[in-house]
This record gives sequence, C-alpha cells and structure tokens, in this order.
Amino acid sequence: MTAGLNLLGKFIRLVYTDDDVGGAYPTGTVLYENISGKIAPLSFNGMNPTDLLGNQGLETKRPLSGMFWPGTLAIREQDEFEVTSPPNHRYFGQRFRVTTLEYDGNHPDQKRGHLLVTLVKSDIAHSNPFQ
Repeated sequence: MTAGLNLLGKFIRLVYTDDDVGGAYPTGTVLYENISGKIAPLSFNGMNPTDLLGNQGLETKRPLSGMFWPGTLAIREQDEFEVTSPPNHRYFGQRFRVTTLEYDGNHPDQKRGHLLVTLVKSDIAHSNPFQ
C-alpha cells in the first residue's frame, strides 16, 4: 500500500446485458485490481450534507470522499469501487459508486499523482440474495 492510504480495492464497470426473458441485469468487468486508496466521510465546512438536503425535503445518500493511487486510472462516473483489503476495514466487501471524479494537477508521468472522487454506497435494487 502507498503511504497514507489504508485500503486496497478494485474498480468495476457495470454493463447491463439482456437475460432470456427480455430484462436486463448488471454484470461487472474488473477494470483495475489492488488499487491503494482511502475513503472518508465527506463534509462541507463541518456541516452534514444530508442535514442540509433533509431541510429542503430531499432524501439523499451520504456522500464519501475517496483518494486513489495511481492518478492515471481511466475510470468514469458510475463505475464502482469495492474494498478488498484489509479484512478488518469498516467498508470491507462493500461497493461504492463514483459520482464525481477529478485528477490532481500533477503531470501523468509523475508517480505522485492521485485521483480524487466522490462516492456513494452502491445498492442493487430488487436483488434477491437467496437464489
């Protein structure tokens, strides 16, 4: 792991394929594995963004901020990140969807570049884990 980063994970791109009855179901393609990163709650000047939106009558998922290395990852919005290590991490085995991303100002050839993203917890609608 890179210094300052406390987890390893993989980026997954979801692709929707047709099933035999005319519906669609998500399948994932692993883009990158063993990516060093750090995930933390996102705050706006010490204020909870869900409180601000709740006051307006909107429901939203709590956003998280993520920092990943290397900064040359070619990911897109709506890709997912799954935490794969360490096993005692609070988000181990959970998936997060990328909502926004930005690259830092370093040149792509420099190894110190990072990728900064905003994440929300990914939930699969209508999933049936018992089948």
